Amino acid sequence: PVTIPEPKTNDEVARLTHTLNEMIARLEDSFNQIKQFTADVSHELGTPLAILTGELEVALRSDKSPEEYQTLLISALEEVGRLSKVVRTLLDLSRAETGQVSIEHAVVNLSAMLEELGEDAMILAEERSISVGSMIEPFIFIDGDSVRLHQALLNIVDNAIKYTPSGGDILMRMVKEGDRVILRVSDTGVGISKEHLPHIFDRFYRADQARSQDIQGNGLGLSIVKWIIEAHQGTIRAESTPGKGTMITIVLPILEYSQKDHENP
Repeated sequence: PVTIPEPKTNDEVARLTHTLNEMIARLEDSFNQIKQFTADVSHELGTPLAILTGELEVALRSDKSPEEYQTLLISALEEVGRLSKVVRTLLDLSRAETGQVSIEHAVVNLSAMLEELGEDAMILAEERSISVGSMIEPFIFIDGDSVRLHQALLNIVDNAIKYTPSGGDILMRMVKEGDRVILRVSDTGVGISKEHLPHIFDRFYRADQARSQDIQGNGLGLSIVKWIIEAHQGTIRAESTPGKGTMITIVLPILEYSQKDHENP
């Protein structure tokens, strides 16, 4: 990066030069992020557009039976749907980052939500012979948006199922620790290599081809998850060992409730 030579003195000029260099470094990081984001968007939108163009060209090239036209139209509609989903998700992220998306504030029974998600996960995992277990402390409540939280947790559980081979295991654990709740979703899946792990919450990021092949997605899901968790004053991190599995840990502030409130939340 371009920098201004910093004088070895400890005066205002030296401090100003240091501040300017920090600003230049931040600007360069921002420009690089914009360049990378533009390239990622172009790639993500380019693939379905190329497929859609090819299918329409095939449809116009020669006469076909009504059934063949219907097949081509169904395929084209699927690509349009994919494009629409990417655009909608990008719009959600953009609005969220500029403060245009508000988080609802209500009492959320996180224990009950996770129990329900566990039941849904069992159904999704059953056809692949994946075992789903849970260890969930009851009566844990937080202040938040139940719809957004459900979206985030479902995305994490769905990822665990997608990347866990048949016969694997998924475990959901949630406990209260002081004024926080610790939620962990672990799997025995393919794992994520060390160089990819720091980037899994980046937009459009999908790990190496060995992990991502045949898995449908646009790499925006975990970006949404991170925003939702941070909007609830929480944190999220991932730990993984290739070939052994991945564990996602979420920490959120809890809402104290009395036993009477537990009975009638």
